[in-house]
Amino acid sequence: MKRLAIILLCLSPLAATAANRASVASGNWNQAGPTIWSTACGGAAGSTVPDAGDDVTICNATTVTVSAAQAANTVIISSGGTLTFSGTNTLTIDNSPPLTLNGGTFTAGSGRVIINRNQAAAVPVVGGTSASITFNHLELSPTPGGARTYNLGAGSITQWAYALPGELKALG
Repeated sequence: MKRLAIILLCLSPLAATAANRASVASGNWNQAGPTIWSTACGGAAGSTVPDAGDDVTICNATTVTVSAAQAANTVIISSGGTLTFSGTNTLTIDNSPPLTLNGGTFTAGSGRVIINRNQAAAVPVVGGTSASITFNHLELSPTPGGARTYNLGAGSITQWAYALPGELKALG
């Protein structure tokens, strides 16, 4: 019986957990080769490209460009860091707060940001210390469908300036 339990344990898939990914050099989010990603700001490059389950930090003195469809669990843009988009590429973020600006720069260009939430609790779309953000296309999409509350701002809407020259979609 013990052998069967050990065999089953070895064969069962382990639950995936979010990995930490931090930019340590500038480049495209999906750049081949482990050149821009680490597990912490200031760490050694060598980590894999972030995926949908990962917590991503754009670190000081780095610029990361979303040059293809990408996904993350959360995204933090640290002071001196820049997240930008090339073309109409999409970044999908699945957790709360989805996007945190701690003095960093977010440049959407014509890119798209999709915020997916599957919990009923109110969700801040953006958190952190920066005073303004401009989205070209912001899509608030609960997964699976259902009513969700998204807060545009931390505390009071007057603390944040939002510009949507493109689209705002609230799906659900």
